[in-house]
Parts: sequence; structure tokens; C-alpha cells
Amino acid sequence: MIRALQISKVYKSYPGPFALLRELGSGRPSHRRFAALKSVDFQVRRGESFGIVGNNGAGKTTLLKILAGTCAPTSGDVQVRGRVAALLELGVGFDPEFTGRRNLYFGGALAGFSREEIVRRESGIIEFSGLGDEIDRPLKTYSAGMMLRLAFSLATDFEPDVLILDEVLAVGDGEFQSRCLNRIQDLRDRGCTAVLCSHALHQVETFCSRALWLHRGRVQAMGSSRDVVGRYRDFCRTGSREWDPLQAREAGSRKICWVEEVRLERPRTGPFRTGESLELDVSARFLPEFRGTPGLGVAVVRDDGVVVYVTSTVFDGVPLREAGPGEYHARVVFPRLALLEGRYYFNVVATDTAGLQSYDLAEKKEPFAVTHGGSDSGLLRLAVEWGRGQETETRRSGE
Repeated sequence: MIRALQISKVYKSYPGPFALLRELGSGRPSHRRFAALKSVDFQVRRGESFGIVGNNGAGKTTLLKILAGTCAPTSGDVQVRGRVAALLELGVGFDPEFTGRRNLYFGGALAGFSREEIVRRESGIIEFSGLGDEIDRPLKTYSAGMMLRLAFSLATDFEPDVLILDEVLAVGDGEFQSRCLNRIQDLRDRGCTAVLCSHALHQVETFCSRALWLHRGRVQAMGSSRDVVGRYRDFCRTGSREWDPLQAREAGSRKICWVEEVRLERPRTGPFRTGESLELDVSARFLPEFRGTPGLGVAVVRDDGVVVYVTSTVFDGVPLREAGPGEYHARVVFPRLALLEGRYYFNVVATDTAGLQSYDLAEKKEPFAVTHGGSDSGLLRLAVEWGRGQETETRRSGE
């Protein structure tokens, strides 16, 4: 459990290396004060995933350092119960001259664990990291992704009560990110509290139940992650230099476009079969304030979060059909479904012709199952040709 009560953090900025000495000698202040946090107040329950969003310089990292205990607030009070594991900066707490294995023991000892306990957990940490033989290379030869693998595996294997992450997952590859999120989910199910700071808003929106938005050290919004991220996206789109809380409340309740309906045409009850046709109807509404030409994107996602395929009217140069004032419609047809057996769903996004901004996201829509009677395995059924000498036998597995 985490409780932050009216936290403020003020830093002193001196114009030069001797300014502090002059200030001490003269008794006259020669510094400028910078308030990184201003009366931040929130609470995170045990077993909850809590997100923090905001622009660079908003005070997010300062807040996480205070929660982790590596920085003290200027005023206010922080209560964090249980063992804390924090990944704030990659490489912190490690010695670059040591091998990954030796750093594993070094980091475990700094966390307060005995050598016997680290020995018992060593193989599991290395296995989860996927470093293999690279564990015996000096850390200074590691990439950022490899350091993340070691640091995250070590921090989470000892089952912390509170896990604090500051953008570190951004340097990991997709496969390891997925494993990290699955492990955080397992820890959360066992009562671990997770605090995640990330510019990957989709990650915050889907993984965290609640979120907090910081702007210039102040809390601008706090509540459900979907609502807070939506308000923050509105702010980023307007490009406002100043933030008016009243304007924020008004903008947060007024979207300029949204996905209205996602409907999967089902020829019958039950699952689809590999090779069948699949049709998805999507409609969205764009208000007159929307600037640009409306667009829609569709992602096919497996139920474990693996994105199988993404397409959009923007990528394919297909204009939306206008069904009425501000109402647009598109039909996505997969004439020969290449998916193999599994469970899937759709994510649909409303965008513009630039394809760079997501204005509204409809997630986990129209879940469906696919069956396949063949012996193929994997995600997709592809056409394969087997060659034998000068002869070629063609196996049309897509038929």
C-alpha cells in the first residue's frame, strides 16, 4: 500500500560552482528555487496497478524516487508498506566491470538477501532473463535491453510488495515486454502493488486500473486510467502551453471523434475455421471540430496480447464511406482467414490521414475463436512449396 500526503519537492539551482560558497559566506541567497512537485496527494491500494503520465519535466521521476525512498520530499509525508523493488534507471546499483552473474549476487545482497537465498534463485533468474551464456559477460558489454532483462528478472524474482517502474520497459523487445507484463500480473495477483510510469499510453490504459496525470508538478487528473489517459491525449493534441483545470474538465468530457460500433459478421454460431471468410463492420463519428480526413485502423490481437496484424484505411489509401453528417463506415474483409487455432479480438482506432494520432481506441471488441483441423502450428497458415531435386511438389496450405 502507498499513501502520499501533500508531497512537495523543491530543488535549489545555483548559477555557478562557487555560488553555494558565496551564499554560505554572505548569508544572502544566490540560488533559484524550482518546485518539481506541488502538493501531490494520492493513495494506491494493495494489489493495484497504478499509472503515472505526463510530459517530460512534469515531475514523474521525482515522484517515483520519493516513493522508492531514494529522494526525500521537501514537505509532506509518504507511507510505503512492504519490500520495495524499483527500476528507475538501467544500470543503477550494478558494477559495469562485473559479469551479469556477479552483479546478480551483488544486487541481491544490496536488496538484503543472503547468499544462500540468491544461490537458490539464481537459475530461475537467469532462465527468465533469457541471457543464457551472456550472463558471464561483463555488464559493460551489455546492451540496454540486456541490462533490462537482468535488472527486471532480479527485482521481480524476490517477490516485492511494491514494484516501481520508470519507463524501463520501453527498451525491451516485444517478447520480453510481454513476459514482463505477465510477471507483473502474477505479482499483482499475489498482492503486489505496481506503479508504472510510461509514455506508452496504451500500456498504461490497458494494464493499470487507475492513473494520475502530472503537469508541472501538480496533479491535473486522477481516476480510471482510460479517463485520465483520454484527458492527457486531449491536452497533447491541443498543444496547449498553459493548462486550465476548468478547460480540462470540459475537454475531458467532449471528444471530437469516437468509434461507435464494431460488429463481426458471423455466418453461424461457433468458431470460424481457418481459410473461411471473415467480415468486420466498423463505424465512427467525427465532429465538425475534427481537422483532417477521417481514418480507421484495425488490429487483430490474440487473447494473450500478441498483435497478429494491423491495417488501416490510411495505410491502404481507402477513403471511408460517409453514411451521414459526421458518420463514417468501413468494412474489413479477410477473404481467406489465415489464422490458426486460437482466440482473438479486434482493437479499432479512429485516426486521421497522417495516421500519427489516435483520437479514440476501442479495445477487445468482438472476441472470436478459430479452429483448424490440420497439423500446422503457429499463428498463421501460409502457402508452402517443398522442393525435391528438380521436381517441385506444391502444398497449397492456404486452400
